[in-house]
Amino acid sequence: GTPSPADTTVAPADICKTANPTPPAFVLIKPACTSAQFCNGQTAVPNGVYNCTTGQYYDPDQKRCMTAPPTPCLGTCQGACPDRTNCSRWLVCDGKGNMFDQNDCPDTKFFDTTKKDCSATNEAKCDPLNKCTFGITTLAPGVTASGPTTTGTGQPSTCTAANVGRYYPEPTNCKQYRACLQTGSNTYQYFTSTCPNALVFNP
Repeated sequence: GTPSPADTTVAPADICKTANPTPPAFVLIKPACTSAQFCNGQTAVPNGVYNCTTGQYYDPDQKRCMTAPPTPCLGTCQGACPDRTNCSRWLVCDGKGNMFDQNDCPDTKFFDTTKKDCSATNEAKCDPLNKCTFGITTLAPGVTASGPTTTGTGQPSTCTAANVGRYYPEPTNCKQYRACLQTGSNTYQYFTSTCPNALVFNP
């Protein structure tokens, strides 16, 4: 597949030179996105790194730490909205935090958050949280602990608040994984995603 725009990880020391925010603002430190550097233009403010607590990420739209991973359709976006963590996918939202559908852009195209449409790689403006890992670890295959019933992949049979934000291998395709995500108030759903390029899912 084609790498999405702005996939490159930028060293924290160079993050302000690359972002050059006007007015001064916090800029995400990728790939974890669990902290942000305060930048005054191209200059990193000394001691200006803001670290979120474990299980949180810095949301540049909300300008604060939020529970990881991002909730789909959070905020007031209505109609075609970005999948904030996957630039090749877009969601249909109602503007009240509920998701109705999930769609993939055609090959080599990515969802542009400004145009609200799939665009060519060199034109698409992806969500700042695209490709963030959020410091999330996966549940090891076969681990059942004292939680819900699991499949042979370690994946509980249902997606609930207990396993939201967890990622599991797709047993029939090593390039794919399933994520348990919150789709609305007290509603949860599994979504299948594919690793980019030649990568495979490593549980």
